[in-house]
Amino acid sequence: MELGYRSFLATALIIFIIGAFILVYAALHISKNPMALFKPSAVTVRDTNVEVRRANTPATRAKGLAGVTALLDTEGMWFIFDSPARQVFWMKDMLIPIDIIWVLDHTVVGVSKEVPLPAPGTPDALLPTYPSPGPVDHALEVSAGFARRHSLNIGDPVEFNP
Repeated sequence: MELGYRSFLATALIIFIIGAFILVYAALHISKNPMALFKPSAVTVRDTNVEVRRANTPATRAKGLAGVTALLDTEGMWFIFDSPARQVFWMKDMLIPIDIIWVLDHTVVGVSKEVPLPAPGTPDALLPTYPSPGPVDHALEVSAGFARRHSLNIGDPVEFNP
């Protein structure tokens, strides 16, 4: 009986250690790439494909790209709103400058180009805001300069490919 209990404890300890290792590995991976938390999809802006993470809940929309340290030119965050409305974004906890592409009915209706990072230590109440040009049903956050590099214009088509 004593040997069985010790064997059980040893097995439980091994399982605990493996589980702890997996959790630490996952935490380190996610801290280096918060985009890993979101399910990938694709958005095509005119003729450019962008791998995106969906922000379609209040929690994912509030988090956005905060904490992300780098984006490839073909990566971004796709914000999905419940209904068309004027939206306002800010750069709280952002680590990279971005472009915000405002979308209504599968069409680019505005671009906030090369939105800069706020000065370190800026209180939330003093952070600049970036409003959509009118009602939008989606927004696409991409690396700063994306709109310029891909010559995006108002009226360009946008398709979401889940």
